[in-house]
Formats: sequence, C-alpha cells, structure tokens
Amino acid sequence: MYITSIIPIGRTILKDTLTYLSKDKLESGSIVSIPIRAKKGLGIVISSKNASELKAEIKDLDFKIKKLDEKIEVKIDPDFIEAAKKFATYSATFPGAVLGCFINENIINYLSLYQSSDKKEKKDNEAKKLFEENAIQSPVSDRMNMEKSIVRESFAQKRSVMIILPTAYLAERYFEEISKGIGEYSVLIHPSLSKKKLSEALKKIFSSPHPSVIISTKEFLALSKDDLGTIIIEGESSRFYKLEKRPFIDVREFAKFYAKEKGIKIIHADTLLRIETLSRVKNGEIIEYARLSQKINHQINILEVNMKEKIEGKKFSALSEELSEMLKFASTHKKKVFVFALRRGLSSETICRDCGTTVFCDKCSSPVSTHKGKEGNIFICHHCGYKMSTLQTCKNCGGWRLESFGIGIERVAEEISALGINVIKGYKESSGSDSKIIKSVNDFLKNGGVLLGTEMTLEKLPEFSSDYVAVASMDSLFSLPDFRVRERIMHLLIDIKNKASEYFLLQGRNLDQSVVEQGLSGDLNSFYKEEIDVRKKWNYPPFDIFIKFTITGEKESVRKEMENLSTFFKDYDPSVFPAFIRIKKGKTVSHMLLKISKEKWPEEKLLRMIESLPFNIEVRFDPESLL
Repeated sequence: MYITSIIPIGRTILKDTLTYLSKDKLESGSIVSIPIRAKKGLGIVISSKNASELKAEIKDLDFKIKKLDEKIEVKIDPDFIEAAKKFATYSATFPGAVLGCFINENIINYLSLYQSSDKKEKKDNEAKKLFEENAIQSPVSDRMNMEKSIVRESFAQKRSVMIILPTAYLAERYFEEISKGIGEYSVLIHPSLSKKKLSEALKKIFSSPHPSVIISTKEFLALSKDDLGTIIIEGESSRFYKLEKRPFIDVREFAKFYAKEKGIKIIHADTLLRIETLSRVKNGEIIEYARLSQKINHQINILEVNMKEKIEGKKFSALSEELSEMLKFASTHKKKVFVFALRRGLSSETICRDCGTTVFCDKCSSPVSTHKGKEGNIFICHHCGYKMSTLQTCKNCGGWRLESFGIGIERVAEEISALGINVIKGYKESSGSDSKIIKSVNDFLKNGGVLLGTEMTLEKLPEFSSDYVAVASMDSLFSLPDFRVRERIMHLLIDIKNKASEYFLLQGRNLDQSVVEQGLSGDLNSFYKEEIDVRKKWNYPPFDIFIKFTITGEKESVRKEMENLSTFFKDYDPSVFPAFIRIKKGKTVSHMLLKISKEKWPEEKLLRMIESLPFNIEVRFDPESLL
C-alpha cells in the first residue's frame, strides 16, 4: 500500500492537499477519482510513498485514511500543476481551486481520448530560461499581421502557438482571420461549440505531429500541446479574463505563471494594454515585441456636442439637434450608422424633485431604470431583474414628483423612430443569449441602416464597419467611484471610434474631462502618463496590491462579522465600507480592503490568515473593481 498526497480539484476547494491510501504507486500528475465528504471528485497526485516507510507518521494521525476510488489514465502537464501551486500562493487561494478553473470531467474525458501516451517531463532550469514576456500595443489589424508572423516563425521552429481570447465570439472572428492559409493546422475551441465539433478540434490538435495554432477561450488553457512555444493573451485589457466566481482568479496572470514554468514565451496584446502591463513594459519587465503604438492614427471627422448647454431652458431630448441631423442625412444618403448608449431602459435613473433622493430597487437597493411596459412605464433593476410600478411616492419625503433623468437606450430608440427612421435593435431587451444581437449586427452589415447597441454590441462590429458612429450617452460612467473607471472610458471611446470610417459624434455632459480628449485623439501615451501619476499618488495598482473581502448576509450579522474581520487583520490597516450595491437578493453586502506593498507580497503570515477564513467570506486578490 502507498500513502498518496493529492491536490483536490474544485473551484470551491479550500484545502492544499488530502492524503489517501492507494494499492499501487501512482505517478505525480496522474488524475484520480477521490472521495470528498459524501461525493466523488477529481484530484491530482503530487506524491506516492510506500506506507511501510511511514508507519510512525500514520500512527500519529488523528483521522482514518480513506482509500482511493480509481485512477484515470490521464496526466496533466507537470508545469501546469507547478504553475497552479505558485500562482495559488501569489493570489491567496488554493492550488486545487486554481486547477478547478481549467480541469473538470469534460476536459479529462477529452484528454483520455486524445492525449499522447508519451510521458510529459518537466523542463530543467536551462529550458526555463527561454521564458520571455512580450507586449504588442497596436490596432487589431496590425496585431493580426504580427500574430500571423509569430505563427509562421513558431511553425518553422516546430512549436505550436495558443491564442487566448476573452469571449467565444471574438475567438471565432479571430479564427477566421488567423487561419487563412494555414487552415489545416489551425484549431478553434470554446465552450459554445457542440460536443462533436469540440471533439473533432481536440482530435486535430493531439493527433497531428505538425505544430498547431490553437484559438481558444480561457477555459481550455490546460489543453495545450507538448510542443507549445508561445501563448498570446489577445485583448488582454478585457474584464472577462477575471473570473466572477470563486476563486476569482485572473487568467492572464495564471497564464504568465504557466509560461514561466514551462519555459515559453507569453505575449500581451491589445489596442491599449492595461495600466499594470504598460507599467511593467516601462520598468523593463516586459519586452516590446514591436514598438508600442503611442497614438492611434485613425483620422475621421469628430464632432463633440455639449449636452449641458443643450438642455438649459429646453425640453429634454436624448438626441441633440446635431445627432438628429446626422441621422436624417445618413438615412437620405444610405449611410450606415451605429448609435451607442451605455444603459438599457428609457432613462438611467429616477430622482425625487422635492428632496433629490434616487429611486432604488426594493429588493437589492440598486438604482432602477425606467422601461416601457405593456401597460405603461415600469421601473426595472438591471442588477437583480426586479420590476416595480412607477406609480409610487418618494421613500424619503413622500413626494410625488419623481422624474427620470439620464439617457437610456429605449428612449434613444423611441426618438430615432420619431424621426421616421427604422432602428435595428442590437441589444438585449431582457435576459437571454447573444443570438439576437448577432442577428441584428449581421442584418446591419449586410443591409445598412441605423444600428442601436450597447457594450455587448461593440465586440460584434468589425473595424470601420459603420460610415457614421454616435455616442448618445455614457455620462453615468463618469460618476462611478472606482479607480479603473477612466481606463474603462478610454477603452470605450477608442473602441467606438474604431467602428467609424467617416464620422464620429459624441454627445454628453462631461466633455471637458481629459480622458475624453485623449480617447478622441487616440493619445495613448498621454493617457498612460496621467493615469499612472494618479495611481502612484494614491498607491493604487500597480504600486500596491489590493485584497478585497466580501461578506453577505443579514444586516446585523454582517456588521458583527465585519467588525471581527477588521480586528483579525488590524495589523494591516483594513478599510471597511458598504458595497456599491448594498443589498443583494435581500441580503446586506459589505467589503473590507487591504492595501499591501507589492515588494512585501506574498507575505507568509498574511497568507495563513487568509487561508484560515471561513467559506462565507469571499476573497478577491487584485479585484477588478472596489465597488
């Protein structure tokens, strides 16, 4: 018999290792089926020692060692396992939780069918010196050309390339371009593929001795080939790389740990890289693959319309005179127009004119938006979906003068239709799949017209696909109290402008903000310099590391738990504050934040403290948002 140490795999696992008895000596990296409580789960073997050599240790154990269920004939790349261990330490979580983001029963089944029987050996230290981090910052068409060149060079060196994209739709679009001329050796994998297509793709990857270019989403990072030489994180600024569920990891960061452990190249690529990535380029930690673009030279006509001046003394309208005229002209001259609005609904918020109180959702306390219902207007919460009647008084003063403000996409649609112009609705009017948006975008690209959409529409529009582009509203973003909001605004402006071939109109009430000028002019360098100075002043990332703790529950219980948590971490100067959405499904939500010096992390004492926390406390390392 053998004493076998195993990393249990699961996104909610809060254990480093578990110990089991096995009949045979198991190889490190082997996948096994293990009993966890009353259920079966997956685990990865990290060591297997003869029980006769550990009699004394076994005798001192205060628990009975369980027997293993079965061994599964699959091995995980030892570099992948080692990367998960190191990354787990860095991101204050557990190795099994990290592995659970990429390894599940479906992945194991595919590996068992197509994985080579050859043993995967860990690379020696000399091989690991080949690790290199590169950065590409340029428009998407230029990046694709560079990435095609990288693929050709890699094939010449008999190495495969894996290009990771944030969404399935973007992966499909990228595949269409990258695979031209090398279709025989290019493979697309993402979760939306049917089992048959996914199986065919994986068979193609693992059965061919020729290097491959694998276009994939983040879920399939563990399915890399033995000859992998380069990982490209495409669109690396996307928020979709941060997992919204436990263990809340950043896949971009894990990919870096994996590339380093494997001794291969990793490339961060985007039109505008993250501030953290650009900082590392400036510090010499990341090498420029090609000189980073400092300015986007997309020369089109730009018109800024200050809505502050337009609404004084006049009836409020979602469309400025300039935007109305643009739409009429485009309709007459058969021009394609894309109109962007940030928020769904008729208006983005409702305020009491007597006391200034905002109308919040009765269920989760989020601001509600006004929508058109079958029998008149209704309030809808975009956070929890709850619907409320607009026939109500102010919760604060009892006044009846509730007035809607802000521009919602439904109001924009109504006013465009009132001009006698047909609107193609490229947005979700309720929850559901993206199929309606894709259908609307395809209709627009084929037949033209006016397409109205939100952020979800943007990724589905190709570069320069609209003659004219207009932003009806994005003012609500400027009031968000979050340290990454300027970066989000900059990316939005660049992305929206990039869809236009002739004209870009921006209307709003915050046009005097420096980020607006930088976004419209494509001045990436000025934006970075200003943003990095602000972050340095307040010790925001990349200078300090944020760790956010969240507790959800009954109000009094949350208050007491947060007091105890704050006391527990008192040596680290914690800040406790309510969540931006204070109520979630009837429960109170509260946050606590620690700011840790980058030079001191990871700190062993703090790691052990975090590991000891109960399951109900959510821990987000380097959170995407503090709200």
